[in-house]
Amino acid sequence: MKEKIEGLRSSDKHVFKTLSSECIYVADYADQPEKRKGVEFSDKAFTDINFVQIANKNKIEVYCDAFREHAFQKKKGSHWKQCECALFSTTCEESDWRLFIETKYAKSKHAAFREGNPSHPQKAIAQINETVQFFRDKKLLSTDKKIHAIIAFPNILEDFSAAFEQDDELREKLEEANDNNIVIRPSNYATIDSNAIIHLR
Repeated sequence: MKEKIEGLRSSDKHVFKTLSSECIYVADYADQPEKRKGVEFSDKAFTDINFVQIANKNKIEVYCDAFREHAFQKKKGSHWKQCECALFSTTCEESDWRLFIETKYAKSKHAAFREGNPSHPQKAIAQINETVQFFRDKKLLSTDKKIHAIIAFPNILEDFSAAFEQDDELREKLEEANDNNIVIRPSNYATIDSNAIIHLR
């Protein structure tokens, strides 16, 4: 899968890192361009930004693919919506998990879930759906492959999943994604058990 991504016309918009640490940390510096550019992965916790944490106690080797701006072109001057990144085990077997992540750095729970057109959660779901669709259209993923994804709010330290469950429109959009073999969970955490098993929490 990595080789297929590298063969895309927009391959320069993908920044790969391979990690096999007991914990993988994901952070997006897009709003802090003076520090770094976009999504970064590390085997150590970031000290200057909140992050997504992926437990990996069995030290599974993982490809981490950070998407830079306009990574997925529809046609000249038009691009797919996109999430921040994708992670997948280096074995790249069909039975292996694939994880897509979208982060929203809202400063509070109120800011994260206030109504908008679209709201942060609605936009995040759309970004994940379109990214997965791009991967499927390019034959990087089969249409019947179950995909895992998380919508993360790293600045919100308390559980925020209930805000999705209590909103009829968000719940419906998550169900629609699930019908399309995309399992999306609101969380700042995931746990890798093996090349084939990942848990979203």
